[in-house]
Amino acid sequence: MPETVADIMDPEFFHACQSEPIGQLLHDMTELGLDCAPVLDDAGHPLGVATLHEIDGCRRADELAEHLRSPAVSVHQSTTVEVAAKTLAESNADCLMLVDDRGVAVGALRAVDLLRALLGMRIQHAERSAAPRCWSRGMLLDVDAAHHAPALPGVILLDPGGAESKPNIVWVEAAENIRERLDEMLRLPQDDPALEALLAVHPRRVIFRAQAVPDPARRARLVRSLRAVLARRRGEPSA
Repeated sequence: MPETVADIMDPEFFHACQSEPIGQLLHDMTELGLDCAPVLDDAGHPLGVATLHEIDGCRRADELAEHLRSPAVSVHQSTTVEVAAKTLAESNADCLMLVDDRGVAVGALRAVDLLRALLGMRIQHAERSAAPRCWSRGMLLDVDAAHHAPALPGVILLDPGGAESKPNIVWVEAAENIRERLDEMLRLPQDDPALEALLAVHPRRVIFRAQAVPDPARRARLVRSLRAVLARRRGEPSA
């Protein structure tokens, strides 16, 4: 039997970050069939566990900390399997967070993982590719940044930038080629009046984020999820 939880932990556990779009988080949780997820701050420290209802009630992910009702149950990564199992059982939580000496989350374990470890059974963590979340960091939409974007199908988010210190996504769209689409935004007039107004401001302060999503069906679902979140923010009926 493994001696410590570090021997059996899932280092790529699903979690919510304060810097990711709410729509993306809801979409990924729905695809994985999750009704809650641990929340980490920007430094990787566990803040608590958020339910789908709590997440859906936030306009931005950085508001999650204010809505959390369930604490994150954490133990050091050097904790023995027996002690970790007892801690999780006493807390009545679904997931155990493992932290390093700085209190940064380095892995997670489900109750079934600990039970299998105690019984000497093989532990199988969720597929790493089940819900990849790899948004690019926010960059000023200019020629240089656009030409360094991936030439792949994906989803583009636009933020008007300016004085806002927090992300403020106002535009979402799918693209067959992210690089080419960003280049079109910079060079050509846009058919949509809202997008044209966003891009026509000078000096341009628009920030973009992008994620490569090769699968057309997943790309369409992600865009629908994100647009539904934007519609709720504006008080509009979602499509």
